[in-house]
Amino acid sequence: MKVDEHKQVSIIYTMRFDSEDGEIIEEIQRDRALEYIHGVGRLLPQFETNLEGLAVNDKFKFKLDCDAAFGPYNKELIRTFSRDEFKEYSIDFDDPNILGQFMLLNVEPSGQQQVRILEVDGNKVKLDFNHILAGRDVFVNGEVVNLREATLEELTGMHGCCGGHGHGDCHDGHGHGHGDCGCHDGHGHDGHGHGHGGCGCGCDEEPAHDDYDTHGDCGCGNGCC
Repeated sequence: MKVDEHKQVSIIYTMRFDSEDGEIIEEIQRDRALEYIHGVGRLLPQFETNLEGLAVNDKFKFKLDCDAAFGPYNKELIRTFSRDEFKEYSIDFDDPNILGQFMLLNVEPSGQQQVRILEVDGNKVKLDFNHILAGRDVFVNGEVVNLREATLEELTGMHGCCGGHGHGDCHDGHGHGHGDCGCHDGHGHDGHGHGHGGCGCGCDEEPAHDDYDTHGDCGCGNGCC
């Protein structure tokens, strides 16, 4: 059996910045393998493409440039708001450690989105809406550890892009289980990621934040992120 559309695939992998010798972003280990249904938009498109045709015990390694990974960094996604717009959130913008932390915003129509707090100036708050790994190339190496046909229940029971589960460990940062990954800017160390996958994907059932935090899940993926 080979990795193909509607197969239930289990993988382990290590994701690094830039190259095979780069800093580790995330590790998905065998006892907590990432499970997903192939071909339903669960992982980054190019990530899935690199797994197609593989069998159990096959190893893989590939590089994704920023365009194929989490997109280029867009300065237009840095925006300034009034503090008054965040009255519904329990956030202390006067906290001396607030800069660089992440908060979850309710954003229509996509639901919650993780944003980074860049600056607080009086009544003004500057936020960064870029994906935490935007502008960075990533290198992935791993192995297919299990493979089977997805059941009809699994296929019909999926909501949107989510169709599997997995756990990962973020290095040097936050993740955000959509959740998704501040794995590279130095707030926290060895943060534990969870949710539907890791940096190769990204949907979260239970965000790891109340309103803001320096930790979260590595869901750095496509689809729900």
